[in-house]
Amino acid sequence: MNRTRISFLLIVIFLILGVHPKFGHAKLTIDKVIFEGVEVFSNKRLNSMLRIKRIEEYNEHNFRSDLEVIFDLYRQHGYLHIKKVESEDDLTDDGKRHLIVTLNEGEQTRFRDIRIRLLDQDFSTAALDSLTISETLGFQSGDPFNRILINQQRQLLANTYANLGFAYAIVSDSAYFSADQSTADAVILITEGNRVTIKSIKITGNEKVRQKIIDREVRSKPGDVFSLIRIQEDQQRLYSTSLFRDARFVINGFEESLSQVDIDIQVVEEKLKWIGGGVGYGTQDGGRISGEYGHNNIFNNAQKFKIISKLTKTDIINKSDTYRLTRRLETEYVDPRLFGISWTSGLNLAYQYEDDLEKTKEDISYQLETYTIRLATGRPISRYNQLSFQVTARMDSYFDVVDKSDVNNPSDPYEDPIQEGRTVTNSFSASISRDTRNDVFNPTRGYFLFLSAKIGGSILYGDNNFLKLNFDSSSHRRYKWVVFSIRAQGGKAISYGSSYLIEKNDQFTYGGSTTNRGYGELSLGSMNHRGSLSGNALLATTGEIRVSFLTYFQVVFFADYGKLWFTDGEIDRSDQSNFSLRNDPETSDGKLSLGMGFRYLTPVGPLRIDLGLPMEEETWEERWNHKGFFISFGQAF
Repeated sequence: MNRTRISFLLIVIFLILGVHPKFGHAKLTIDKVIFEGVEVFSNKRLNSMLRIKRIEEYNEHNFRSDLEVIFDLYRQHGYLHIKKVESEDDLTDDGKRHLIVTLNEGEQTRFRDIRIRLLDQDFSTAALDSLTISETLGFQSGDPFNRILINQQRQLLANTYANLGFAYAIVSDSAYFSADQSTADAVILITEGNRVTIKSIKITGNEKVRQKIIDREVRSKPGDVFSLIRIQEDQQRLYSTSLFRDARFVINGFEESLSQVDIDIQVVEEKLKWIGGGVGYGTQDGGRISGEYGHNNIFNNAQKFKIISKLTKTDIINKSDTYRLTRRLETEYVDPRLFGISWTSGLNLAYQYEDDLEKTKEDISYQLETYTIRLATGRPISRYNQLSFQVTARMDSYFDVVDKSDVNNPSDPYEDPIQEGRTVTNSFSASISRDTRNDVFNPTRGYFLFLSAKIGGSILYGDNNFLKLNFDSSSHRRYKWVVFSIRAQGGKAISYGSSYLIEKNDQFTYGGSTTNRGYGELSLGSMNHRGSLSGNALLATTGEIRVSFLTYFQVVFFADYGKLWFTDGEIDRSDQSNFSLRNDPETSDGKLSLGMGFRYLTPVGPLRIDLGLPMEEETWEERWNHKGFFISFGQAF
């Protein structure tokens, strides 16, 4: 009995090993796929659509799937009868294995005539005329016959009708081929149905949020034409208030195809107040402790209020023996519809106190006290465009500045450039931006463009007169699992009138985790009269290649180049003040960094690790010793 069982098991194992392709056949690897009988597309184009690559194990199932993708390409260009004649593998004299695939492309089919028929009325009373429908379809007589395109445009036409209130419109099609199938007549059949309107809107679930706020964000009203796209926009506006965890729109009467529907908006409110805090380290702020309190509906009209306090300790890049201690307290108030108009406006009040201390003696080398009042307003002017204005009043007071002239070269003003005193800067800025990126934190397609102009002093009064122009742009394009991204930024600030120096907060800074990653944060530029590195002119660009793998991971290769300097005009004007600007060639000339990084995609954005090498160093050892290393959240741009 035992011998019989053993014999049976051996037979089963033998059959499995003999039948299963993984065990019963030797692995087939290929060096090249060659398509024969093809004229419409090149071998290079067809090979680019295959998953089978050089020296990979041949998989019959994957190969059949790849052929279907290739056949779809042919069918989209009117070659409806594409087929495989045969395929064989060939071993060349030099030992390379080629897979030879012979295709029969067949003849191309083109549209001969396209007819549009309304089944329930004529064009004199129709919602869309024949010309508009033809333009929406996007194909015409003489074009290659494309079934996939017909299906896509038919759905687009149905959506167009739905947006006009014809939610039950039916769009179908028929195709009639000639005897030799070289041409086809397409007939688009349309049943408009009745226009659907909104009978009533009911809101439930709001306990602390006034119904007036919901009514304000929901643009659809009783009596309006019913549109699913408008309903989705209303839902998105409710979520954007940050007042609701859930906002569900139930359309009663839609499934029954009624001419009037009732909308039931069911909301679940978010917590309106919060208290938070944290301890951390950032490449720009250094070590930090922070706390905040916020309210998302402080006056029960969707206004937001926030108080933030922060303490940071930062090493000074150009002063290795000094660190900066900063205390900051600020409040922010945002009203989404100030005075009832659709402009989001905000008021920001901030107090900041900082001092530079020597690490060895803990002696204070200077203290700075800053008060800031900022008024801002803005609104979207289209789906992708935003317009903003801002008025700022800032007072900087420098005091307890240590005079080091007795221990340093008194003839060199760069040993101790900070001057005691108080300055007031009043400014007005206007900006416009366009953002088509699909994701702000991890964009894979789209572009961003930002332009701004800022004027200080003049009719706004104050101690500083200047004009500052700035631009920032980036573009992202995805190809399969690789994203190509590029960024360009720059600007110029000039002083005028009785001002001979621009305050450091209104100059440009450069270097660090989001600009030039081979250098420390804000470590490029030249010394200004406040003891930090900056410039009044900036030109910079960055390129990245982000390669995705294992779903949640990316490896990134990047190149950063930029230059931050003081222009000759600003240097000449500074000679009339008590501090003369000059460019430091070690930090103000153009700087190139090359490096690579790693990304882990999280629900709140990618965790980013970057390592950049400054290419100005002569040897790779020196480049490694002076490398920049950064850890943060979000892409660099």
